[in-house]
Amino acid sequence: MRHLVWLILLASIAARADEAKRALDGDPLPKIPPRVSAPDESPTANACTLAQLLDGRRCTWEFDPAPGDASPPQAQANAKLAAEAAKACKGASITDGSSLPDPALQRDCERQIARVSLEECSFDGRFPFSDGQGRLAARAQPCIESLLHVVTRTQESAAGVDLRGPSGDEPAPPNPPSAKKKSKASFKPAPAPNPT
Repeated sequence: MRHLVWLILLASIAARADEAKRALDGDPLPKIPPRVSAPDESPTANACTLAQLLDGRRCTWEFDPAPGDASPPQAQANAKLAAEAAKACKGASITDGSSLPDPALQRDCERQIARVSLEECSFDGRFPFSDGQGRLAARAQPCIESLLHVVTRTQESAAGVDLRGPSGDEPAPPNPPSAKKKSKASFKPAPAPNPT
């Protein structure tokens, strides 16, 4: 009787193994239907553009071109597109209490934007700064951060905020209190306890 149970068990295992082998030999997975249309490559509302970043809005880096050989014309075009960030200098250089930009701050901001554009944003023409639809290249993020830093520093200067110290790169010491705020009362230490 035992042998009969074992024989039935082995026959059932062999039958299942045979079914599994046939399923593997065939194509058990459904076929993927062919793509009906090309993917939509148009920019979304959240695509990173220079205007969007200068406005301080969050964005998505949708354009990621592959780097290629150096191209002087492309390098020149990249620097020219990056220099468009200078448009933000006018608004950034409006001082507190005024509705007009400070001409010296605006000029300084525009010069710094031009310098950063030429030194950091040409990428030797190895890839474009943006595509034809205005989306910025993801690889251009360090350049864009430098451009935004210039605009931010101009805004801080216009607001009277200076985070730089005398050397230009360390934090400034806190402002000393003005003479008007000084109190006429003098500091008197507490009397020492009597040792007796």
